[in-house]
Amino acid sequence: MKKSKTSCCDVRIVPEEESKCAICNKSGISLLEANHKELGYLMVCQECWKKLSEQNMLVSGSSGSCGCCS
Repeated sequence: MKKSKTSCCDVRIVPEEESKCAICNKSGISLLEANHKELGYLMVCQECWKKLSEQNMLVSGSSGSCGCCS
């Protein structure tokens, strides 16, 4: 896994062939970092991130972009 640093955020780049959602196990997709209230930091697909957010299972303010990256 490579890391590149922007002005204020850490961005993790995972090659698509190595990416796998920690919740649904879909592979070969883009992933988002999610800070799950019970499981800690996970790499999840957009669908699972949205579901976790709707279920209020993400630690508030711990994921997503900061103001300068929006």
